Amino acid sequence: MTIEWKLMFHVEHKFFYGRGRVAVCDDSGALPHLSDDGIMWLDEHRPIVMNEDRVWCLPVECHRTFEKKTTVASWPEVVTVAMHFPRMRIEVEGQEIAVRDTVNNMLSREGLYD
Repeated sequence: MTIEWKLMFHVEHKFFYGRGRVAVCDDSGALPHLSDDGIMWLDEHRPIVMNEDRVWCLPVECHRTFEKKTTVASWPEVVTVAMHFPRMRIEVEGQEIAVRDTVNNMLSREGLYD
């Protein structure tokens, strides 16, 4: 059965809509099923997290194995995903944060927001 993919947006990963779900795809393939990881479904039931190395990670589920894992993401990608999927939570060190507050804090550190 062929999946008809629709590109939603592209930051660093490409985000495609297909079969009623969202797939995350890196540049190893033009479409999710052609990437070296295969189809990685965005798991909207788990939070976006910053890991212990201070790296942002998006929750995904492997289509082949149903394994729940994460994929590395940039801050602009995290904000973009959070804006498209407002039900997704974002956690840093186990604490849930609001995207708006985090963006303001980041801009404050750069001297771009009071």
